[in-house]
Amino acid sequence: MVTAFLLPSFFGADRKIAIRLANPMSILPLSFAEAFPPTFLTRPESITTFVGKNARFFCTVSGTPVIETVWQKDGSTISSTERSRISASDNKHSLEIARLTVNDRGIYTCKASNKFGADICQMELAIIDKPRFIKELQSVQSAVNKKIRLEYVTALAGDTVFLQAVVRGSTPISVTWMKGKDIINEDNKVKITFENGLATLQISDVQISSGGKYTCLAENDAGSQTCFGQLAVKGQKPSPVDTLKGTEVSLECEISGTPPFDVTWYKDKRQIRTSKKYKVTAKNYHASVHILNVEAADIGEYQCKAQNDVGSDTCICTVKLKGKFCLLDFRLIYTMQYGSEGTMPKGSWKSRHFTSSLLLKDVARLTLTPILQLRKTIWL
Repeated sequence: MVTAFLLPSFFGADRKIAIRLANPMSILPLSFAEAFPPTFLTRPESITTFVGKNARFFCTVSGTPVIETVWQKDGSTISSTERSRISASDNKHSLEIARLTVNDRGIYTCKASNKFGADICQMELAIIDKPRFIKELQSVQSAVNKKIRLEYVTALAGDTVFLQAVVRGSTPISVTWMKGKDIINEDNKVKITFENGLATLQISDVQISSGGKYTCLAENDAGSQTCFGQLAVKGQKPSPVDTLKGTEVSLECEISGTPPFDVTWYKDKRQIRTSKKYKVTAKNYHASVHILNVEAADIGEYQCKAQNDVGSDTCICTVKLKGKFCLLDFRLIYTMQYGSEGTMPKGSWKSRHFTSSLLLKDVARLTLTPILQLRKTIWL
């Protein structure tokens, strides 16, 4: 006969059932371990970090072994790889992702289960991406819709130009425009906009001084990105210079681009250098030629050519004298007739001088006819 009864310790932490045997009389204690489903003692927290960083989700789980954990992203199971490392030690479980990309954004879950039940927790991984230029500064558009490559933009003075770049990245993104190292601010000629990822710099009435290197800087909490472009502005074709004889004339031009420049002046396609007649100067972005004591021989077409390692450009101007007039070199000649018979007295004619053996009484019978003979014409 076997009789089973509960010992007082059954109701304590160590639960036991005592079994009494009929013969011989003895008590055998039997132990029972209580089973528990998994429960998360600490849950992973959502993480916000940057592209290129690492992220680690960590949790602790209690429950009756054996506990199995499964990590998922947006419903898809994650396996251990070179970038995604899953580890479990005792009741500690973790998922670590290295070198984050924007594709790692999403909702992550960790499910812990055993044969007695399961528990699940959820967290979010938010990744901030630094700005990226999808469309860099490749072209500008003038007011007359002329497309130009930005690597070497040429716009006429007075035009309106647009510099644009398409930016992608985690918002908020701030955009800054610079010319050289100077930050560009809006004014009555400059308008800056950034809408739907499109950064635009609009410059109205561009001048030669507007030329140079432009930078678009886009930045957010994750970092920054820049793109560059070059804008060159040409002046309108110079009007002819009218001057007076004997005066002095200066021909000047402004140059844009990347120095140093090699500047050469020409007069009617012949190179001119500093001399008693000309004073040629070139400094930084300014070039000039000074003509001393202008004469008729100085009128004509003057050309300034500036070049660097990238290319060259020219500017042409014409010099004219005010008021067109001429000098006439001529001599006065007389024809004569003596008497009615038309006989010629003895003598000879030279310019304005006449010698003859005519008697005074014969002068009354002498007829003189003046004639102008043109020898040379000089136009000024």
